[in-house]
Amino acid sequence: MLFRFSCLLAFALGGCAATYTSPIGNDEAELAQLRANNKGMILIHTSLADGSCVQVLAQIIQPDASGRFGDGKAIFLRHKPVEGPSGPVEIVLPAGEYGIVEIACTQFALKDRRTYRARVETQGNVLQTTIYQQPIAKFTVTPGEFIDVGSINVIRVREPEAGKGGEFAATVTPIEQRWMPPLVKAKPNIYALRIQRLMTTPGPVRLTDRKT
Repeated sequence: MLFRFSCLLAFALGGCAATYTSPIGNDEAELAQLRANNKGMILIHTSLADGSCVQVLAQIIQPDASGRFGDGKAIFLRHKPVEGPSGPVEIVLPAGEYGIVEIACTQFALKDRRTYRARVETQGNVLQTTIYQQPIAKFTVTPGEFIDVGSINVIRVREPEAGKGGEFAATVTPIEQRWMPPLVKAKPNIYALRIQRLMTTPGPVRLTDRKT
């Protein structure tokens, strides 16, 4: 819940206090340093970065001891508010399993915001954590590895109506080849070590879609 309140305010001001880690350089030793710190790096994309979204923010969660997904932290899938399609981003994270439970698309002029959210099992408040039935997609970060988790694509199934949220489906595909040449050229040593391990989705499931 705190994620949504803080980001709504920050989006109005032109940004959001979310996790955005600058990419590492082209030195393989940097991956070794990540391994020593029990961290890894992912390459991730979303179809929302190809449309009218000028900023895309995802909420990611690590499951608790019982395997449930509660409140988490935010990462930018598209950081700079610019027009036109945007390619994949590199993000450094602590090792472990993650679930994406919410993706927020802020449209032109940072005025309209559309949120795609996993189904809620227990709605939280300031004292209680929101628990989700299952994430939109899952991926795993391994120490010292550079994992290409693919592109998460959002497909609207039913548009939101007055007083009601809509529905959407999510699929995962490999990142389009058109984005890769400049990335490989900039960091040939790192991209030579890239491992493709795509995100997984839970299969047919009703997910919520709302516009604010």
